[in-house]
Amino acid sequence: MTDVSLIVSGKLILHPAMMLLMIWLLPSYDSTLQMGAILLAAVPMMSIYPILGSQYGYRNLCASALLMTTICSFFTLALLLSLLSI
Repeated sequence: MTDVSLIVSGKLILHPAMMLLMIWLLPSYDSTLQMGAILLAAVPMMSIYPILGSQYGYRNLCASALLMTTICSFFTLALLLSLLSI
């Protein structure tokens, strides 16, 4: 469970936070593109994730992580959308 929670927190919290940091450090550009980049970083990973993990023996871990990120993204995306005021 700790591996899954690390993947989930990294994908749904750390990845959008790093994207926000990079947008803050880069020169200013279109705000719609900035919000789109943050939102794309906050969505769960692609459904091919367990297929790629199965090639290396991590099918169950990747499938569990995909399921949990999909469930948790309902809450994190709702929070992010309310913070971005879309």
